Amino acid sequence: MEAGPSNRQDDALRYNCVCTKHNFGRPHLVSLATWYRHLQGASSDDERHVGKNPPRSPTPPPDTPCTPAPPQSPPHFPAPPPSPPHSPHPPQVLLDSPTPPLPPPPRPEIDIEALELSATFQPMLDTMSFIQALRSASTTDPVTKLSDDALDRLRNPPNVPLLIDNPGVRHSISTYLALEHASQAAYEGVCRSSKHNFMGAPGAEDVLSFHNVEKLISIHTGVEPLLHNMCPNTCHAFTGPFSNLDECYICQTSRWNEQKLQGSNRRVKVPAQQFTTIPVGSQLQARNRSPDSARDMRYLWERTQTSLG
Repeated sequence: MEAGPSNRQDDALRYNCVCTKHNFGRPHLVSLATWYRHLQGASSDDERHVGKNPPRSPTPPPDTPCTPAPPQSPPHFPAPPPSPPHSPHPPQVLLDSPTPPLPPPPRPEIDIEALELSATFQPMLDTMSFIQALRSASTTDPVTKLSDDALDRLRNPPNVPLLIDNPGVRHSISTYLALEHASQAAYEGVCRSSKHNFMGAPGAEDVLSFHNVEKLISIHTGVEPLLHNMCPNTCHAFTGPFSNLDECYICQTSRWNEQKLQGSNRRVKVPAQQFTTIPVGSQLQARNRSPDSARDMRYLWERTQTSLG
């Protein structure tokens, strides 16, 4: 920082500050209080040393009127050195010794049984019940709701292509798949139109209803939807420790359709809402029966081998 007295008419600007934080190190006139504040906020010891020991500038005579400070020339920055010529080979970096990778941290040993016994908070008890159910889960658990036929097909999948010769059945399946995102009424309407307009054609009388085509697809593919009751407000499913509840423990909404429950004097219990799970195992087995879809499932492996080879 460089101090220099000025005329009393411009007493507010009387010190030349050369800090790097303000005006990029170029001298600029500041007041005494600002000069001290800039000195305390210096970014390095060298800058603070320059600020405490500034070179004295010539002081104008007392009777000389105040003149503006001469304009400061911009600082001169040397040109950067020329870059070396481009080499097609990257420089070789020599390392003294390769650093071995750090070993993975040891896995913590958690006693699930002791943790379950120590839990006292109800949400923690429910969580531990779900963890224990997952540890002992199997395809034969009642909660999975897999039929005997589905379990047998899952353990002994068919390995021959599926052939359907009946044109009416093929038309029903193709229509069902084409109207995947349409309503049941749309499928029934297309089937009625096909029977009426193609009356007497081979297979016209074999067009299946919506329920029958779904059942046939399930038989041929082995893919069965698993339905579980859930809270109508999607709070939780009635599985695990919540299997025997008649209402949601979060919002207290009834698990059952109240209209049918009250109409049957609480004897008929129809779930108010269910969610659907499609097992992935049966889907993969069904795709493996077709040569085209089985070949498509090898795409990632074949492309990986081609890239690595």
